[in-house]
Amino acid sequence: MRKTSQFLCGALVMFLLFSIVVYTQAITITNPLRPGNISYEEMLTRVLSWIFGFALAIGVLMLIIGGYMMVVSAGDPQKFSTGRKVVVYALSGVAIVAVSRGIIALVEQILPQGVTAETGLVNIINYAFGFLIVVSVLMFIIAAFLFVTGGGNPEQIKSARRWLIYAAIGLAVAVISRGLVALVGVMIGADITI
Repeated sequence: MRKTSQFLCGALVMFLLFSIVVYTQAITITNPLRPGNISYEEMLTRVLSWIFGFALAIGVLMLIIGGYMMVVSAGDPQKFSTGRKVVVYALSGVAIVAVSRGIIALVEQILPQGVTAETGLVNIINYAFGFLIVVSVLMFIIAAFLFVTGGGNPEQIKSARRWLIYAAIGLAVAVISRGLVALVGVMIGADITI
């Protein structure tokens, strides 16, 4: 019986290999980089889109596996912990993939094709300034929340003061950096409109 199954498996493998060889002779593959097809940028965009979709599919599959491990742990804390780790790592991976795609889109928006170095620098400064302002405002909100919910707790009030100081420093750095860029532009005679 064993020799028969080995023979059948071998015959199946040979048949599949022969089918692949015959099938590939009938296919013609055009060079995607040849003029008239797609550019390098378009090819890279297609490849990155495929990788993004593949990573999301793997992430969803790992979420399902982790959830299944948690459900069938039957009260075993170690199996439940392993399932939870799989879920956390899968969510982290999906978040990293999503953030990386967002970063690519942001860079393409900040530095579009054909932009001069001066315009690119101004775009980077404007986005960095906006980011620092948003972070500072969020830090002010966190500080206010800590003050309100402190209830006289000296540690929480001390933490709220630290958040408030860091928010003020971040806001000052954002405003001063924008002013310094304008000052340097005036000093070197560049027309930098921020």
